[in-house]
Amino acid sequence: HVLDKKEYASRFTCWRTYGRVCQDLMRRWAYPLTPEQTPSGYEGYIRGRGGVYRIRGSEAKVDRGASVSSSIVGRCKVGKGCAVQGSVLGHDVLLGTDVALTNSHVWEGSTIGDGAVVTSSVICHGVTIKSGAVVPAGCVIGKGCVIDAGVKLKQNSRITCSVYGGNDDDDDDDFFSSDDESEDGDASEDHDDKTDDEENKRTPVTSDPDVVGPEGIGRLFVPPASEESDDDDATEDQLPALYTLEAGSLGFNHIAHLSRADAALWKKEMEDDDEFSRADSGDDGATDDGTNSSVPSPMDMGDDFEPFVIGRPQGVDVVKELKSICLDHEEGSSTENLAIELNSFKFSQNASYADVVGGVVQAIFTRMQLEVGTSPGALVSRLRKQLDDWSPILQKFSQDLNDEVAIVKSVEGAALGDIDEATMTVLSKQPAFRFVLQTLHDAELVQEEALLVWAGERRMERGTNDDSARMTLFEQQPTQDFLEWLEESSEEEETDEEDDEDDSDEE
Repeated sequence: HVLDKKEYASRFTCWRTYGRVCQDLMRRWAYPLTPEQTPSGYEGYIRGRGGVYRIRGSEAKVDRGASVSSSIVGRCKVGKGCAVQGSVLGHDVLLGTDVALTNSHVWEGSTIGDGAVVTSSVICHGVTIKSGAVVPAGCVIGKGCVIDAGVKLKQNSRITCSVYGGNDDDDDDDFFSSDDESEDGDASEDHDDKTDDEENKRTPVTSDPDVVGPEGIGRLFVPPASEESDDDDATEDQLPALYTLEAGSLGFNHIAHLSRADAALWKKEMEDDDEFSRADSGDDGATDDGTNSSVPSPMDMGDDFEPFVIGRPQGVDVVKELKSICLDHEEGSSTENLAIELNSFKFSQNASYADVVGGVVQAIFTRMQLEVGTSPGALVSRLRKQLDDWSPILQKFSQDLNDEVAIVKSVEGAALGDIDEATMTVLSKQPAFRFVLQTLHDAELVQEEALLVWAGERRMERGTNDDSARMTLFEQQPTQDFLEWLEESSEEEETDEEDDEDDSDEE
């Protein structure tokens, strides 16, 4: 069957595709299959403000001080100060206070303690993640596991509390079951038929405190090496399996992986040419391993290495170039030709819509020509005048929620010095920053959902970077008051929508 442009199809082949399809459902890309239009026998959801889906007729207990956006929440409890974004929470899930949850899936009966951070991971049934623990991108925590307080897992970790170790036939079974046998009673019969060699393979495994902490429960699952390999080469033979495991994880970045692979190849080539390099380079700038110390090795860049964007020339600041294109545009003239020019540059540099709106926002504040003594009232007046010309451009290139968040972050950057010192001084002085956000919201350039998503990201940084200029700007009381008003307004509208639905059902 060949899909037409209005049809959608996908298949779960790994955790990454599982997460991707869930995101498609939340974004309504699989229409008409949406959380509200579930098949018969499934619980229906109601979509509220901020892109949050809640169980119809059963309200989740979300603290007023929590921020939840672009998520699906079941009958669960979300504590004060939590920041939940792009995630799915099952029934009976309990989030403590100040939990940061991003692009993750938390299944039924799991508990996440105060101050824990979970990013792009799957938390299976009945898991306990204690206070202050960090679960980074790509992790899968199996049923019944416990991650002790303060533990920081490594990326793409697979934690299981299965009582058996060794080369199991089905690796995924470790994550969906704990020490209980199958419900149909066939497990005991199969167990009796095992040979002695198979029985030795399935020896009990205890928890690894080095991985899950002293009071944790679980062990690190490592994919088995190839059966044809020698013992001496086991680690090397595991690399393809480890890559498969990583590539099937939530949050997998194939561009970064290719960059690391290129770096590894670079190192291998240097080692292969070691003797030639020694003879050719002599003692001038050479190190003990025969490489030239003046040439940086990609391997030295570590996991934080930021790869270049494919299709974009290196050394080009696309946002700065887009800003220049906007500044060259003659005020008062039609913006149609400008839109064509911006779109052409966007494609030529493989830039994003977020890059375009970022350049436009910088151009707007540059044209406002703010002075250190500009008052908040004068600031808003100048901004509104600029938006009369620039709103059509911002609306044209704001294709989704991420682009609106990019507008907010560009204003934030201007307040932190991305443009000039005078702009930074004016915007960072209370209540100017709040006034700008409110003006953009009133002009319908930034929705409540985008502002709450941005606020959720900043709340995740609390406790780790409180003294930074960015957090100081975010924590300004006028800004917090505005965000609180948005959250209250969102909750009231959700309640009104539910009441209307109840009335219609009674009729």
